[in-house]
Amino acid sequence: MDLPNFAELDPQEPGNWPPIVQFGAIFLVCAFLSFMVYFLLIQTEMDDLEGFRRDHERLKNDFHNKQQQAANLNIYRKQKEELSILFEEMLGALPPKADVDTLLTDLSKTGLETGLELKLFKPGPPSTEKTDSEFNTLPLDIHVTGSYHEIGKFVSGIASLTRIVTLHNVKVGLIAGQKGKLSMDATAKVYYYQKPETAK
Repeated sequence: MDLPNFAELDPQEPGNWPPIVQFGAIFLVCAFLSFMVYFLLIQTEMDDLEGFRRDHERLKNDFHNKQQQAANLNIYRKQKEELSILFEEMLGALPPKADVDTLLTDLSKTGLETGLELKLFKPGPPSTEKTDSEFNTLPLDIHVTGSYHEIGKFVSGIASLTRIVTLHNVKVGLIAGQKGKLSMDATAKVYYYQKPETAK
């Protein structure tokens, strides 16, 4: 079979082309149109379908998570009640402002019982901690002298108090000319709770 001379084909008269050329041109046009239809329509639909599948999977996971939360709602409520009780107990370890004087007496008594000499026991101005609740602290500048064991008992006594007291800026050093005697400077922070309606 002789191949046609494509240079002699008139693009304005495709009806006069040889049948094999007409068939080839029709095939190429159909292939091109099919290609365009696939990418413009079918591929777009497939991308949308994949997006719907991802959304379906995400919504299914969200549903299962919410279903588990709903099934455990009573457990969460019980845990909330237990946390509320625990919070109230913790607040009980923070005295109201009126009890701070008693706590200061307890601290002073702890120092005396250990045999320390209280050189300075000076309350500073109260301050409000930067929290969501009205937790306040009262700083105490402390300067005591005594033996290593006496200072250790004093710190241990503070830790065993039912109230919350923390020591900061602790400095311990030997006292010149007094064998075995130490001095300790520290700032004790006494925590107390002041309800917002009574806060001043």
